[in-house]
Amino acid sequence: MAFVLVFTMIFFGIVAVIYTSVSLSNLREQVAELRERQALERARQLTGVPEFAFTPISCSSCIDFDKALALKQVRTYQDFWNIKFLRLEVVYPTPIDKDKECSLSVLPPNCGYVDIIPSPSGNIKTKTAFVDLVFWDKNKGAYVKVLGRVHISAFDVER
Repeated sequence: MAFVLVFTMIFFGIVAVIYTSVSLSNLREQVAELRERQALERARQLTGVPEFAFTPISCSSCIDFDKALALKQVRTYQDFWNIKFLRLEVVYPTPIDKDKECSLSVLPPNCGYVDIIPSPSGNIKTKTAFVDLVFWDKNKGAYVKVLGRVHISAFDVER
C-alpha cells in the first residue's frame, strides 16, 4: 500500500513538471508574439507622434523626414519607445543611392534610409509599415512627399 502511494506521488510529480515546462515554453512564445504585434502597432502609430508628425492638414498622417533626421542626433530617444531598431526608408521614387544613409546634409533622393535607433546587432527581424515621408527640398523651395517604409523591431523575450 505504501509503495502504491509513493508511486502515485512520483507519477503526479512528473506530470506536474512536464505540464509546467510546456506551459512556460508556450508563455515565451506568446510573449514574443505579443512584442512583435506591439512593434507593428508602434510602427503604425509613429505618424501621430509629435516628434515625427508633419503638421499641415493636407498631410496629417505624414512623417516629417527632417524631424526624424534631427531626432537621430538626440541620444535621449534611444530608449524612449522601448524598441531596439527603428529605420525610415525611402521607397518611391527610388533613391539614387538606396544603400546610403541620409543625414542633415544628404537628403533624398541622394540617399535611401535613416536609422533613428540603430541595430545593436547585424541581422534582426523587423516589422514594416508603409508611410508618407515629407522633407524640405532646397532646390524646389517646397516640401516633397515620397512613399516610405518604417522598419521597427521590439526587444527579445530575454530582456
